[in-house]
Amino acid sequence: MSNKKATFFTIWILFLVSTPCCYALKGTRYDNVPALLKAMSSKDPKVSRKAYDDAQKLEKSDIPALFKELENEDPSICAIAIDRLVRTINEKEETITVLKNLLKSERKVVRQGAAIGLMDIDPSLGKGLMPILIEAIKDGLPEWYEMKAVTALDHIGPEAKDAVPAIIEAMKRHPDSGFVYRATLRFIGTPEALEATKPYERERARRKKLVKPISMFADSTIGSSLITAAFLGLFLWSRSRRKKGDKIICWPLLIPVFFWGIFVLDSLLDEPSMNDPLLQGLYGFQIYIGLFIITLAGLIPWLAGLLWRKR
Repeated sequence: MSNKKATFFTIWILFLVSTPCCYALKGTRYDNVPALLKAMSSKDPKVSRKAYDDAQKLEKSDIPALFKELENEDPSICAIAIDRLVRTINEKEETITVLKNLLKSERKVVRQGAAIGLMDIDPSLGKGLMPILIEAIKDGLPEWYEMKAVTALDHIGPEAKDAVPAIIEAMKRHPDSGFVYRATLRFIGTPEALEATKPYERERARRKKLVKPISMFADSTIGSSLITAAFLGLFLWSRSRRKKGDKIICWPLLIPVFFWGIFVLDSLLDEPSMNDPLLQGLYGFQIYIGLFIITLAGLIPWLAGLLWRKR
């Protein structure tokens, strides 16, 4: 192939490759917005993840298409459209104006999405948005609206007392994520709100008592370090005895060494961001039970090897 043909061929290939890339940089076409939002609402994680990545390319020229999707019969798509509107406009004052106008919509999902969006931007507006936020909690559709509406009430405090019955009902509907609702009830702090958290407080206290022997060590970096060092010392001692002829199974001790070591590292890097004791209790119980099982997984085979080392 001549140099001229090779040059022409190379430029042609580069043009084919670069054209879609350049097109992608310009943003998503108006016609593609409905398909994009539908993909974002997909239950397939791969499809929705890719769609969310593509949604980052939306520009102000796509805003009319997003407004049009507010009329979509699917509440999930409508909710996503509002979220994308906020992110695409990306100017505080303009966004607040748009969302305040959407509060007048006849559609519940639009009103609720606008209220949640406003709370994200300016929590000081919460008092006037409370009726719509309570409406979002009661309806619970889409589900993430309900969760965001509940967490938005954290900023209001005791003045959100009218929302307490709705939050309690939502907490019963979603026991797996109940810690979020209980945290908000604690922030509200009214007698009714605190009363609703008492059964869970008792359960947390029971769990805490159950794992107290482990948590005494696990909660401190020094304690975790000493346990790690103890298992490492036993491993090295067992290894030296094995070299001298004792039939000791020493490698299982590396299991607790590894996991307790990770726990030490986590303790050193952790920042006390979870101030809510309910949240700490939820994760603490599983962590301590897990550490206990991991410790036994390494200790029992080693003890068996130690007992039968001469056989």
